[in-house]
Amino acid sequence: MPIIPIKDKEWFISGVMEYQDRMYRIAFNMLRNEEDAKDVLQDALLRAYSNLDSLRDPERFRPWIMQILVNCARDACKKRSRASVIYLDDSADFMLGSQNDSESALDSMWLQDGIRQLDEKSRMILLLYYFEEMDIRDVSRIMDMTVSAVKVRLLRARQKLKKLLSEEVQENGQA
Repeated sequence: MPIIPIKDKEWFISGVMEYQDRMYRIAFNMLRNEEDAKDVLQDALLRAYSNLDSLRDPERFRPWIMQILVNCARDACKKRSRASVIYLDDSADFMLGSQNDSESALDSMWLQDGIRQLDEKSRMILLLYYFEEMDIRDVSRIMDMTVSAVKVRLLRARQKLKKLLSEEVQENGQA
């Protein structure tokens, strides 16, 4: 994204167009409801545009708007007065890459199932870090955690996921 005046409406719209699908997936994975995800996305975009002055560096647009989105989704979860749960849905195949053969599809299914078994923060960190390809600093800002806490949680999540997947392979007799 080129560096241009932050208050430029076209610049904002082009940034939103670039990330709106990812933003929707994050909102849906947090809320597990299509209409709620759309509402949260709309709220986040309105909040972002009205607070565009708070974006100091146009190069940081992506983590800035993702943090606004996550905050709006958390607010929506609180309003629904139930815990937010992140699941990878059927669109996870898209996030994981295309699956051409049955073995890859089975691996993807096991991965999705393993990720579902992680706690909320670990799932969100994995989603942002691996699927949205955000760096640790950006994930730490979005999750309102220290960089070291994100690294530790990411390490533990990978270890737990590896253990869960290993157990699944042993139970099913797969190599």
